[in-house]
Amino acid sequence: MITTTIEPIKAYSIQHLLLCLGLIALAVIIVFFLKKLKKTTVIGTIGIILVANEVMKQIFMRHIYTNGYSWSDIPFQLCSVPMYLCLIYPLAKKLRDTIEHFLASFGLMGAIVAFAVPYDVFARYLALSIQSIVWHEILFILGIYCIAAVPKDKKLGWKDYVYNALLYLLLAWIAIDINALLAKASSGTANMFFLGPSKPYTVILDDIYEECGWIVASAAMIACSEAGGALLLFIGGLIRKLVHRFMREPKVKVQKED
Repeated sequence: MITTTIEPIKAYSIQHLLLCLGLIALAVIIVFFLKKLKKTTVIGTIGIILVANEVMKQIFMRHIYTNGYSWSDIPFQLCSVPMYLCLIYPLAKKLRDTIEHFLASFGLMGAIVAFAVPYDVFARYLALSIQSIVWHEILFILGIYCIAAVPKDKKLGWKDYVYNALLYLLLAWIAIDINALLAKASSGTANMFFLGPSKPYTVILDDIYEECGWIVASAAMIACSEAGGALLLFIGGLIRKLVHRFMREPKVKVQKED
């Protein structure tokens, strides 16, 4: 069952489009119900679900790659980090806002990019394809939830953007260290966050890597990611503000007694 193969969904086909539309609709419905629950419970529970999902993935990979471990599947990609952040969220009161912003920006960005460029999502192995679709759908739900669950009177300030950017830089630095340490053992296949000395195996970044080296390629990736994270954080805040404005209850005029 684990090694059952299928014909992967072709990128940008009608099946791909319908699947994305269905997943978006499902995410909106789920978020509507999640908003009624306690935030720490929701995010912490999602963290546990992601851990179970990751364990299943590693089991799948072990059965598929019997000749050795696939270093590129170490769970520290941009789409893997939300798992750790969700687990520490209930315990880290002072970091909760920053974690929420990260999930609503970089976490959501990872899900959007994965479905928009689905070459790694739609695998030829049925189990891996299902696992990947479920994982990124959870990230999408998590990002939308973190946008929708912000209180009406809470506004985003410049510090929110700065802390969010710094958290990504910290995680990117850890990813580069992992890639550098495993460069030899993994034969250059360890590419957490698509950063570091290993070839990124990503469109455009590969060309920059070949022409200018890994430092320039990594800097370009970090700059693009930071810009994307800030943009999504801004768009999320703007959408939330507009929704609250249009859903505001009309003021009831009180008639003065004669």
